[in-house]
Amino acid sequence: MISGERQAAALGRYAITAGTGAGHASHAPHWPMVSRLRLGPLSSAVPRARLHAKVTLKAWNLAHVAHDAEMIVSELTTNALKASWSLTDPRPIVLHLLADHERLTTQVWDALRVAPDPAPHAIDAKSGRGLEIVSMISDRWGFYRLDAGGKIVWATIELKSPHQSRR
Repeated sequence: MISGERQAAALGRYAITAGTGAGHASHAPHWPMVSRLRLGPLSSAVPRARLHAKVTLKAWNLAHVAHDAEMIVSELTTNALKASWSLTDPRPIVLHLLADHERLTTQVWDALRVAPDPAPHAIDAKSGRGLEIVSMISDRWGFYRLDAGGKIVWATIELKSPHQSRR
């Protein structure tokens, strides 16, 4: 078993990738805008991740997609946090934001290798809709496991100019 510190360090080597429409990883040729935030396995991780996304996207002149991106960050971070809490030794999670002039990809790493499970839920359920929300807001999403341990769940938003609508 790889320690949480080594897993997080290994993530730095693997994170600059993006999922393809087929649901697997491919190495991106170049991401001119990259941000990484390591978060402790605490309930404060989700609002910190959302704020980080909001501030980062504003700095990148991508504020026009910030609302959708914050929702994706929130859902993926919540799921990663729950995965971390399911371990006997909760591990940090890592958020990556990657953008070029065509797309914004959000990646969240957690130490649990189990695939995300979009489960059916009651219409009035208070939880369980995270991946459904991600699939509705993003243009593509998926996950992959890392050889170094854990998995990355990712979602991509195709960028349009601030004057074009998202949908």
